[in-house]
Amino acid sequence: MFQYLRNCFSAETCGNYATQFERVYSVPNEGAMLNSTLVSPDVFNHSSVPYNVSWYNPGTMREITNETGRTLVLGELLLFLNVTMGDAGDYVCIVRTPSRCYKQVTKLIVDETSPGQCGRPNTIEQKLTNLVNNDLSCPLTDITKNLKRRLIDYSIRWHKEKDVHLDYTCMAFSFRGVVEQQFTLLPADPNHLVSIGILVTAVVVLFTVSLVIYYLFKIDIVLWLRTTYPYLYRNTELDGKLYDAYVAYPRLFGGETTREVEMFALHTLPQVLEKKCGYKLFIFDRDSQPGQATVDSVEDSMCASRRLILLYTASTFGGSSGSDPARDQELPESGQQYERVAAMHRALLEGSLQVVLVELEEVTPTQLALFPESVRHLRERQGAVCWWKSQRTNKEWSGHLKRRDKNKKEELDISSLCPSSRFWKEMRYHMPVKGKRMLCPEKNALLKYDVVQACQQKNQVAFLG
Repeated sequence: MFQYLRNCFSAETCGNYATQFERVYSVPNEGAMLNSTLVSPDVFNHSSVPYNVSWYNPGTMREITNETGRTLVLGELLLFLNVTMGDAGDYVCIVRTPSRCYKQVTKLIVDETSPGQCGRPNTIEQKLTNLVNNDLSCPLTDITKNLKRRLIDYSIRWHKEKDVHLDYTCMAFSFRGVVEQQFTLLPADPNHLVSIGILVTAVVVLFTVSLVIYYLFKIDIVLWLRTTYPYLYRNTELDGKLYDAYVAYPRLFGGETTREVEMFALHTLPQVLEKKCGYKLFIFDRDSQPGQATVDSVEDSMCASRRLILLYTASTFGGSSGSDPARDQELPESGQQYERVAAMHRALLEGSLQVVLVELEEVTPTQLALFPESVRHLRERQGAVCWWKSQRTNKEWSGHLKRRDKNKKEELDISSLCPSSRFWKEMRYHMPVKGKRMLCPEKNALLKYDVVQACQQKNQVAFLG
């Protein structure tokens, strides 16, 4: 019988399409699908010409049929449901039409596997772009399409092979001999440009946001650092100075503004800076020694102070307010002129005293032009703490409320004396830092001696002048 089939098989003259270039690979106990390419318009017009497909095993010369759990023939598809090592070999597909027949060989290779290993050395390469969304397609597209066309259920499983940094051997066979070469599989170099671009952008954005936050909350950040970490700052109580600030203000005669300025200098400033914030101020009309010369008192007190707070209004330096005729006729005393001159000399020429400008009322450009050049220069360089802005804010905030008795009016005044308001935060920012970092006793003694000597020299120069 087998001899008869072999004779019929060999006697049949079919168009020989030889062996398919693409092999089918599988491993034991898994499936395999052989797909003949004879049913194609390149071979014959299969859409109009009737045909039938048969699969043969050349080793046994038997036609392959459906076998439960083993094989399934679906036209040009031959499915092995449970591959064994004995299934490896060549399989012949013959397509017969009423007038002709066509023959093609498909090769099935079964690789023996080791326990715990997949054992599929045959792979297909697909390139993906680093750090960009991309798709990895399954190379079994033709097989899955055929399964779908025949309504056969299937599933796809993905596995990641860790094959990098391993040695491989490539062998080329020909009639001239065998050529062998080894190589190591290395991962592709990552594209660092995208990572560097993202990193630089993040740094620039973070730097910009940090600058904006620091610009908006600079005073709050600095005050918080001073309060939270006082040991980072030097203790100023042992520097030989007696006062945290010398308060200089216009002491004029008559007028409503005079009383307001004196009230601010003699009551408002001490109430907040001394009682609530713990600073020590020198105010000439309050702390000067009776009978002491004005020049000596001003010079000694400035020399013993860490800051100078200069209070001024629009008409302090000769400008006209335009609202109070009495103020236009007020003249400053010679002692006040000396305070201003001494303060500007120490701040601008010597650099030994920091001046804090406090603007009690809004100053127009015309009034500012009448200010002394030293004051205008200092105001332009470091700015001024504006009391009138805080008062305007309080008035705008309180404009929605109706106050009809004296108690409610006093509450508004108390709200402007809160140390956490914007104005007093700026004042505390410019005042000396109350640090706790100690210096050695020798340095403290030397510093006190230098302060005393400097004050004595200033007094001698002032006396000779």
